[in-house]
Amino acid sequence: MTDIRVGKSPTSIAVNPITNTIYVTHNYNDEVTVIEAGTNKNETYHVGAGSIPFAIAVNPITNKIHVAEKGLNNMTEIDEFGDISNIPVGGHPTSIAVNPITNKIYVVNSNSDTVSVIDGNTYTKETHDILVGQYPSAIAVNPITNKIYVVNSNSDTVSVIDGNTNKKEIEIHVGKTPEAISVNPNENTIYVANFGLGGSVTVIDGQSNKVAAGVTFNINPNNSGQIVCNKNIEAPTNQYLYIGLETHCTALPNKGFEFTSWVEGSGHNSTKTINVSTISDSPLNSFLDIFGLKPNDPSATLYVTKSGTFTANFKALLPPIPAAYWIPLYGVIISSIVGWSIPTIIGAIKSKKQGRSLGRYQKEVDSLFNASKSEKNISSRLDDLSTNIKYSHIKGKINNQQYEDLKNETSILYEEILGRKIDSLGKGVVNADNEKTLYDIKDDITEVYAKGKITETHYDLLNKKVSDYEKRNTKLS
Repeated sequence: MTDIRVGKSPTSIAVNPITNTIYVTHNYNDEVTVIEAGTNKNETYHVGAGSIPFAIAVNPITNKIHVAEKGLNNMTEIDEFGDISNIPVGGHPTSIAVNPITNKIYVVNSNSDTVSVIDGNTYTKETHDILVGQYPSAIAVNPITNKIYVVNSNSDTVSVIDGNTNKKEIEIHVGKTPEAISVNPNENTIYVANFGLGGSVTVIDGQSNKVAAGVTFNINPNNSGQIVCNKNIEAPTNQYLYIGLETHCTALPNKGFEFTSWVEGSGHNSTKTINVSTISDSPLNSFLDIFGLKPNDPSATLYVTKSGTFTANFKALLPPIPAAYWIPLYGVIISSIVGWSIPTIIGAIKSKKQGRSLGRYQKEVDSLFNASKSEKNISSRLDDLSTNIKYSHIKGKINNQQYEDLKNETSILYEEILGRKIDSLGKGVVNADNEKTLYDIKDDITEVYAKGKITETHYDLLNKKVSDYEKRNTKLS
């Protein structure tokens, strides 16, 4: 591999895939280098003293190069003949993007918190720049939808601009200090690189303009049902995909099956139950299924609020009764309905109340899962929740299975919180403060296990984490 020499301090690069040409800005000597791929021949253009060319984009259809010059607050256009034209934009332009279909150029003005729009056909700028978030630093275009996406580093947002009206539609909150962005136009998916808090990538669904969750849907057992999102789109199973947060996905049983529960994989080869059917255990439901009158189960709908693996569980129904048995069984069925209708109704009411209690506690658990990532002192809230769940079970407000599922989820939370405390001790020589903190953590682990608030699996995982920390820091000290 041979390096191609260009000017000093190269800052940006663009490629014209049609002409197989590469363009590089280097702001030290205010130049743009044009390279013919394959031959490595290059030609240099001087765009003006003090211009500081900082970003570059190319329209492959018109074969024109567009350069953002933060030194002179200009955008420079270089055509295929090497002719140079300048047009003033906003303060400190640092990023540029082109929609080759509409031949519109979009320039990010970091110091003005605006985007300038330039018509590539007439080479004129729109009268008013578009106001976006604080300190915009990057931009990307989806030429198919004609949407423009602007990263606002100081606002932790992405502004969405409608290219048809040149108006900002919405600001989407992303990760901390976003600094780069890219668009997959075919899938209408936007990827944002976040520099802050250790780095992350936020995925945005361009259809809904919402942050997307990376999910995998599974069906158990296989071929027992399907998952439909947004009422009419069948979701693929056993496949990682992105969908908008708060998307409604419903588990629909195939003939001969009924929905029982939604389960989420939560790491450490463990799972937690999210939704439990409120009707699948009803004798009346099994009877109605014979006539095709089985009611819809509201618990079969999952509201996607985060990334993860979600499994829809179904169970097989009893086989249909042969026609020859209908007449002799008719009287038995009628008398049976009278015999068990009253206790069935009572059981259904109780099950519905238990379902509401489970839903309320599930929301509290989800709230604590989200809060545990940002709040430091949520142990007392978790203790209160654990106690309330215990007494609700004693009073019959939740059934045994619901109680065990909720206990498992709170146990996962205890493990995450205490594990994070161990991680916060950091690396290095053990000192008195670390020893005292570690002693307190070990005491907390023993206490919550003794009170039955964490499972043996999570108790063992925490003790292993403590042991690993002590071994690692013994070697360091």
